Amino acid sequence: MMGNYKTGKYYLAFSYGVIGILFYLLSVYTPLMADDFSFAYMYDRNGANISSPIMNLYDIVISQYNHYFVSNGRTPVQFIEQLFAGLLGRDSFNLFNALIFLLFLWVSASFIGQKKNRHYIVSTLFLLFWFLLPVPGETLLWMSGSVCYLWASCFVLLFLYFFFKIDTMDIPAWGYPVLFFAGVFAGWVHEGLTVGVSGCLFLYFCFHRRKFQGNVVPLTLGFWCGTLLVFSSPGIWMRGMSSFDLMSFIMLRVRFALYIKMFWILIFILLYLYIRKRDLFKEILKKNAILLGIAFFEFLFGCLIGLQSIRQTFFVELFSIILIVKYFVDYGELFYKYKIYFLLTVLCLFIPDYACSLNACMKNYELYQSVFKEYRNSGDGVIPTDYKRNSTWFSTHEMNRFVHPYFFTHNAHYYLNCYLPYYIRKDRLIVLPQIAYEQLYLNGSFCRPENRTSSIEGDFYTIPGTDFYVMPLNRNDSKDYESMNVSYKFNMDSINIPWYIKPIRSYIKRLNPNSNLPYGSAITKLKDRLGNYYLLIDKPYATDLGVKVVEIEFIPNK
Repeated sequence: MMGNYKTGKYYLAFSYGVIGILFYLLSVYTPLMADDFSFAYMYDRNGANISSPIMNLYDIVISQYNHYFVSNGRTPVQFIEQLFAGLLGRDSFNLFNALIFLLFLWVSASFIGQKKNRHYIVSTLFLLFWFLLPVPGETLLWMSGSVCYLWASCFVLLFLYFFFKIDTMDIPAWGYPVLFFAGVFAGWVHEGLTVGVSGCLFLYFCFHRRKFQGNVVPLTLGFWCGTLLVFSSPGIWMRGMSSFDLMSFIMLRVRFALYIKMFWILIFILLYLYIRKRDLFKEILKKNAILLGIAFFEFLFGCLIGLQSIRQTFFVELFSIILIVKYFVDYGELFYKYKIYFLLTVLCLFIPDYACSLNACMKNYELYQSVFKEYRNSGDGVIPTDYKRNSTWFSTHEMNRFVHPYFFTHNAHYYLNCYLPYYIRKDRLIVLPQIAYEQLYLNGSFCRPENRTSSIEGDFYTIPGTDFYVMPLNRNDSKDYESMNVSYKFNMDSINIPWYIKPIRSYIKRLNPNSNLPYGSAITKLKDRLGNYYLLIDKPYATDLGVKVVEIEFIPNK
């Protein structure tokens, strides 16, 4: 018996080691991107300030004070982000990120119990997290996303781990301030997570007042104070209240409910138990009241704020996965009977998927490094790339889910193109597809008759695989086109939607573009090597669907 237990411990240590290495490799091949660049600088009341790079810890403290008022209130995790982006670097982050993921996996498994089968549980959780957690490239690997989702979840799960055990601990009164500030730290990490946890705990103690005593009081009060701090951030409210449209308001809430998967599976299991096995249903509710409550509160809060990004489904899906695994481990006899077959089957799916994901991360990393290198060596910030954007009916990008889906573009005003010049301290960045770089920037042969866009009135050119139209300019044309807005008019009859998508078309905003769309910051002025000037005009996403642009109008920005 003792030998089996020791063997299980060895298997568990081996599992953690392999998982850590696999995750570390993915993290290594995830470059700095997007918000990572801006966090290398101090924030003032206008946002990231390029003239004030992070030099020490005091700079981060001042920066996060301003960040709280202009962006969001996730101060503890954003402090960590600035620590790595400004001081320690991405290489250090990769190691710590892998360690946090292992801690995240360990604390998730701790809620399930069953020490003698822990290595099976850890492996199962890892595989389910791998396949089912939403957009892992943004929530687990991207630095800004990882600290806000993976790290924040890890801190809150650790809080819940101690919350369930703290009444059995002998903690002296002088340790209560430590508990309080630990609770504040955990409650302050992310409003999308801690508001649901706080709401559940408040309701729980309303029905179990006698349990609100002893060690749990300072820990819970601290968590509530942290939640109040993150939720009271003026930056969050300014972002959330920037605009209001009733139809968009409703659809964002519907989208959140449609994008979650594991929560609905959890609901199905509970409904089945309620109908067929009422006693077991009551037992599960009693044993898992807080975790179930958190999953429901996360769902309600997600529906309340609406789906701005798929990342928002991370927390409700996380708790749903933990609860589903806990149910099958505690009550599913088939789990123990067929656990080896289940793990082998999922492992056979995992190995090729991991190889594909690692390959995608490596290619994406090479693309980013090539942009960094070319941009540093360029004289005017115009560089080529081999990156190709592949759109689908549902998204403007079709890439591996472990890769952040956005890349640098031809548009010098695009936020990624704006961040990198801040980081490298050069002029603006224009990234062109290789063929467009050669024909447009190097030899001026792009604007020839076969590339002319016949559907649009005027002198506009394009080629397949590019995201922009080209309009040649007279050298004496002194208009400030880049400050103007662009209005597109479409021929909606040209859209060609497959029959199997037509029934759900009304539910997908992307498939219902307006016949007339205005865009700001859609124009980039380019000077080629020969001294000729061109306007690069963004193609609206509707062209991915087959919609033809019939008119482009420049509107002065008042």
